[in-house]
Amino acid sequence: MITFLRLFALSNPSLLRCVLLPLLSVKPPQQSLFLLVDSIDEGCQLGEGEQRSSPGSPRTIAELLASHHEFLPPWLLLICSARRQNKAITKLFT
Repeated sequence: MITFLRLFALSNPSLLRCVLLPLLSVKPPQQSLFLLVDSIDEGCQLGEGEQRSSPGSPRTIAELLASHHEFLPPWLLLICSARRQNKAITKLFT
């Protein structure tokens, strides 16, 4: 039987092994915590109207987080900042 984690590991082994599994193994804290990613659009060349990569192969940290944020533990809030002018990045998260 192929589990969800197995399928996820096949598509994103580094994210699963280095981020998600360690977070999921931590005892949930009493209060929510947050992960702040400042200037997520810095150095990103994804322009308005440009096609983003397929969900299985994100090219940027923004694409990686946007396509996998739902797998973070419920006690961890993801907060990202980006310039208002960068609508392509903003649309990834809305």
